[in-house]
Amino acid sequence: MTYSSEISSSALASCLAAFGGLIPINIRSTIDSILYSCLAKLYSNGSSSIFAYAEAKRSILHLSTVCVTVPWGDGGRSSTNEIVRKVSLMLKHDPDITVASMALSTLCVVDS
Repeated sequence: MTYSSEISSSALASCLAAFGGLIPINIRSTIDSILYSCLAKLYSNGSSSIFAYAEAKRSILHLSTVCVTVPWGDGGRSSTNEIVRKVSLMLKHDPDITVASMALSTLCVVDS
């Protein structure tokens, strides 16, 4: 289960990074909505879900970073900044050092 969610998240991040503003607004909205739902679940439930696995946390942080940095087709930015910031602050103390490091990197991107 974790491997498939990691690949799915990575595929979304790659498409978003490669095509950015060319992605239709309804599709970009769906991606941001999915990301928001995943981050809200991670923030509220912590490690009681699929996000108990470091791989899942790293992949959702990667997708978060891409969503925050790639502008929408109309030049706007993602509305997920606040939840990304909250989750990054939470995960910067994760026992897995790779997750903590990625959370700090994501936090730097969000705060810039």
